[in-house]
Amino acid sequence: MLFARIFGGMPHHVILGRGKGLGEYEWLGAKVGINTKLTVSASKAFFAHKPFLKFRYAMYLSGGFLLNALLVVVSERIIYYTISPSMTSATLAWWVWKTFALASAYIYLGDFIAPVRPNYGEDGFPSDQVTLFNLWKTPIENLADDFNEIYYRDAHDYFKRKNYPKAIRLYKKLVNDEDETRKFNSRFNLGTIFLREAKFEKSIKMYESLERMISVGAFGTQAFLWHMELAWNYLGLGESALAEQHARQAFLLNQNDEGMNILRGAIFIEKGELNKAYPLLKEVTDNSFNLEDRLSAAIFLYDCLGRQQSWQEAEEYKQFIEDYSAYLSVANAFFWERAQKNANLSKKG
Repeated sequence: MLFARIFGGMPHHVILGRGKGLGEYEWLGAKVGINTKLTVSASKAFFAHKPFLKFRYAMYLSGGFLLNALLVVVSERIIYYTISPSMTSATLAWWVWKTFALASAYIYLGDFIAPVRPNYGEDGFPSDQVTLFNLWKTPIENLADDFNEIYYRDAHDYFKRKNYPKAIRLYKKLVNDEDETRKFNSRFNLGTIFLREAKFEKSIKMYESLERMISVGAFGTQAFLWHMELAWNYLGLGESALAEQHARQAFLLNQNDEGMNILRGAIFIEKGELNKAYPLLKEVTDNSFNLEDRLSAAIFLYDCLGRQQSWQEAEEYKQFIEDYSAYLSVANAFFWERAQKNANLSKKG
């Protein structure tokens, strides 16, 4: 990492060992993966087009070796002055450097003969040694990186891990990217994040910026999700007519999606058609559905049953929601708060 920064690169991954992953962390802006067998390491830094790029790359890859050599020099001096003052400096230096040379030969030559690929998550990388050995035949253009592609991959990684602040920061760099796929997915995922965080107006703005690409471009396959997410946003804002309009379009595109039952049930509640809402929502409370969907269905069932004055069954769903309240997304927490307000009004009425 240090040598990557010194020679103009952007540190990205440091992978220690191979085999099963023990943990994945972030340190000084780089991702650090630790695996079970600490016999090899790999680093990944990115370099833009710069003068002397191959030299910069070689120095960055040699960083571990050079630091180890520095540690050997320091260790040799410490041993000489503290532990073995009776040993001549030349003898001690020969012994220390011989040990270092043998260890380096084992690591570097061994990995060259039988290369391994350290893993970070599902990704495998060639070790620094292998990359350095092959550097002489690697074309310069293969060493220079498109930083926007790196931002995009990192943003997607953060998005999958639900680290939304970091995902937002990187996606915002790409909303006007020249690459249409990166631009579309960055805007779409920003819309999804804002919806999950109950920032409905921001989400709508981001989704609406994709309308042309959805309707006439190569991204029409995302039309179902686009309509469904917009429907949820409008439902959050209390604009049930617009929510129903987009829900109808989504339903025409995909009638089998489990999330449609929850959305349609929620819209039926807003329209006062409670008998239509109940069976749709009830179906999603089965244990075969994921917890987030079951919580969402339970929230709207509580609202539905409260309006029907069926408090005994409503309380069962309330208990379920409270038991798993730690797993409520921000958006679900928003709808849960609104459902409780509606229930209080029903009790007073």
